[in-house]
Amino acid sequence: MKLFKIAMVAAMLATSLCMNAEGNTLSIVAVNDSHSQIDPASDGTGGVMRRRAIYDYVRSQNPNTLVVHCGDAVQGTVYFSLNGGEVEYALMDSLGYDMIIMGNHEFDNGLDSLAYYYRNVKATKLCANYDVSATKLAGMFEPYRIYTFGGKRVGFFGINVNPKGLIMDKNYVGLRYIPQEKVADATARYLKEVQGVDYAVMLSHIGYTNDSGEPSDTALIHRSHYIDLVIGGHSHTVVKPGSEMSLVPNADGRYIVCGQNGKSAKLVGVYDLNLDNGEVNYRHIEVNKDWDAVAEKSYPAMKRWLSHYAGQVDSLMNNPIAISDMEWGNKEDGAMNWVCDITLDIMGKLTGIKNIDLAIMNKGGIRTSMPRGTVTEGLIMSMFP
Repeated sequence: MKLFKIAMVAAMLATSLCMNAEGNTLSIVAVNDSHSQIDPASDGTGGVMRRRAIYDYVRSQNPNTLVVHCGDAVQGTVYFSLNGGEVEYALMDSLGYDMIIMGNHEFDNGLDSLAYYYRNVKATKLCANYDVSATKLAGMFEPYRIYTFGGKRVGFFGINVNPKGLIMDKNYVGLRYIPQEKVADATARYLKEVQGVDYAVMLSHIGYTNDSGEPSDTALIHRSHYIDLVIGGHSHTVVKPGSEMSLVPNADGRYIVCGQNGKSAKLVGVYDLNLDNGEVNYRHIEVNKDWDAVAEKSYPAMKRWLSHYAGQVDSLMNNPIAISDMEWGNKEDGAMNWVCDITLDIMGKLTGIKNIDLAIMNKGGIRTSMPRGTVTEGLIMSMFP
């Protein structure tokens, strides 16, 4: 316990200092679960042009910088509903991602669609626990990638979710899943003992914790001897830098930094790895209006390219179709009963069956809340993509 308190204090002190990377430091810039948040969200945060400005800023501060995405780049706004990933995957290269991994929503339109877009994405695609050799994704993935900075070798590998029950069966035909707990620490050990890396970094899309019975980031760390840093996604968890949540003991009692950056890319995580001693300090940068001026000045071509798609989205988001007298959330509250009632009415009309008594809803299928006031066509598409 004393060791944990010392580590906690050290981490909090480090994150309170000026974090411009100096010396032999690798800065890993990360988002997860951006969910097609091309424009700023309704709360004013997020937005892809702002994100690009942040990425470029960190790169300018430290030439030893890698930018990664930990899955679920798509699904959640009308951009994906209308264009099926065309916008999000093209932007992968505009933003300059070095490595990406798949989330479960990458499979929403099936393997053929994913392969169509992924073959043109230049970023390294990591996946250590899926065998995709019998699918159209064959040849697109690497189990790990090793980079050398300042004479130190850093190995990255990707760990993905169990698709069963999370992805429609028909959307991953031919893919063979290998349980995360059999692969994660074994890959890190291989990287260290065979490939001779100094540090092993796991990029994951399995959740900080979960209640499904499947392994999570924290569970894998508890069993690990070789993983040095985990940057995750899937559970939409905001792991506050320097918090107790950010320091997870491994099988040897060593505290491993485990980070995650919420959802919708409203926060960018910057994980500074000291290449001399292995210490990791990280911070969150809020994707807000403070970056607008830089983005507007720096990326006019990107803005022009986006304007075509933005016009389509705006036409739907500005098309009123109803008025709501109150706000309906998309969490486990009264709104769920309301949505189930609507589902009963819809199913009755579609099937002709009367007096349906039970509706079973996928709580992840309602992507956003309905605010009080004007309801637009685009909002309904965003709620039920």
